[in-house]
Amino acid sequence: MFRLFRNLSMAVAMMISACATTEVSTTPAETVQPLPKFELANDPWVALHHYAYHQARALSDMKVKGRVPMLDADIAAFTLDVAKAFEPVSAAYEPHLGSSLLFTGSLRWIAVALSHGDLEGVPDEAVKQALKDFMPVYQEHFWPRHQADSARFIRSVEDDLTAYGDAMASRLADHLDGEWGTDPLRVDIVPYANWAGAYTGTRPFGHITMSANDPEINQHKFEMLFHEASHTSPLGDQLEAAADAAIAKTGLEFPRYWHALLWYASGTAARETLGKDYEPYYVTSGRLTNEPSATVYQAFEAVWGQHDTLDARAMAAADLAMGRVD
Repeated sequence: MFRLFRNLSMAVAMMISACATTEVSTTPAETVQPLPKFELANDPWVALHHYAYHQARALSDMKVKGRVPMLDADIAAFTLDVAKAFEPVSAAYEPHLGSSLLFTGSLRWIAVALSHGDLEGVPDEAVKQALKDFMPVYQEHFWPRHQADSARFIRSVEDDLTAYGDAMASRLADHLDGEWGTDPLRVDIVPYANWAGAYTGTRPFGHITMSANDPEINQHKFEMLFHEASHTSPLGDQLEAAADAAIAKTGLEFPRYWHALLWYASGTAARETLGKDYEPYYVTSGRLTNEPSATVYQAFEAVWGQHDTLDARAMAAADLAMGRVD
């Protein structure tokens, strides 16, 4: 009764009138099969896990690991009685507070178990019991608000997926010189995610987590969904190889060059799909205009359309960036 799944089929037929004058195109640049299927979830156990991690950090001497601080409404709801009930949760999460939600196995497997509805499969016994005991308090004081925030986010994404999802998927696969997998991608929408506002685990399956309350994620939620989905196999498999080959040949020194390729590809596909007035995340985040990233992203802009493969785009941009650095 707590889980809200939105199983989305991306196979939506697009009909465009010959006399249409809108600048937004929903026609895919190329038909690529298969197309992705997203399962958008609004789950109280997954939400509680992320809330508990961030609330426990907020009560510690650590900086909250995320762009979204504890929300004012959540601070107000954290009364003395609630704080007392939360003490076992803080204690259970204390060993994990210095860890990453994505890269640390224990936290990752907690999320995996909860996203499968398998509370008993949570690998940390202290965390499992603390979540069980605190859930009634969470349901009373926090979940209705968190559920509503995530539901609004999901409705907005669903609308965009219905209108533009196939076109975006096809364009992005074309830009990345790859294709989508056949397995559905679980997407949990939660009040708090990680430091980036969204993250994707690829093992044992593709699992995306996005914050409903992160302003940057909200501004680019459609692009971000596809960006995160591109971390999964097989679409994202070739990114590191293309980047590594370009770096090895040109000597370009740019950390996570593969991720820059992905940011540019997903942002460009989103602008082509949503219309020229859309500003991709790599633009609004300053990557295009501020060093040390500007040289690389401006090189992408200069060479991207001149090449048909990701390998060629990565190599040409690295060559140009090195020339500009010299």
